Amino acid sequence: MNLNSPHPSTGFSLQEMLVVISIIGITTLIVLPGISNLTAKAETASARRNAQLLSSVTAAARASGDPAFKSLSSKPALIAFFGSGGYSPNGDGHPKIGVGGLTKEDAWEAARYLTYNQTSGGLAFTGGSRVNPISDAPESGGGGGGGEDEGDAEDDQHRWNAQLLEGAASMATARGDNSIALAGSKGTAISYLVDGGVGGPMVAGMSSDEQSGAATYLNYTGGTLRYTD
Repeated sequence: MNLNSPHPSTGFSLQEMLVVISIIGITTLIVLPGISNLTAKAETASARRNAQLLSSVTAAARASGDPAFKSLSSKPALIAFFGSGGYSPNGDGHPKIGVGGLTKEDAWEAARYLTYNQTSGGLAFTGGSRVNPISDAPESGGGGGGGEDEGDAEDDQHRWNAQLLEGAASMATARGDNSIALAGSKGTAISYLVDGGVGGPMVAGMSSDEQSGAATYLNYTGGTLRYTD
């Protein structure tokens, strides 16, 4: 062997590089499913926690005797009402009732673990079983939409958005904001909620198509938005 070769080897051979690449690829295939599974579990835990909080705050509001949310009779409307940061039931500076900072996506996932209790007019935590975010019907094992076609799914989204807007409008009024009462029309009230920042993060940023679809299920009456099926 010539130790004084003028061209000593300074890098990996092609075969060595292929081996390294193969090892990296195999490791990735092994690790990624585990990471995805942990992420899914964390998202599920967050959704359940938000659902439990929303169930608790509706119970607290009922106990306080506050009438502000009594006209709301749907799960999405109540989620929007109590998930927009809270309000003071008596307007006297007492601690606010509500869950702050929930986005529209947070609300949708939390709704999978909540049902609307018609007797109490509040939200009930399912205990961990998943239901349809809108209808409360138990979800299939795959967690899908229950076989709905595309048109039904789109219509459900319009209904969901309409009920969110109804709840957001009631919350704005409960906070003492009179912009919805003075809006004078359904379109203006929706615009205040979505574009004016009055409605909170759950309805902020709804596209014009989403607003138009939701508007078909809303009436402007008594100075606020009311859902109509």
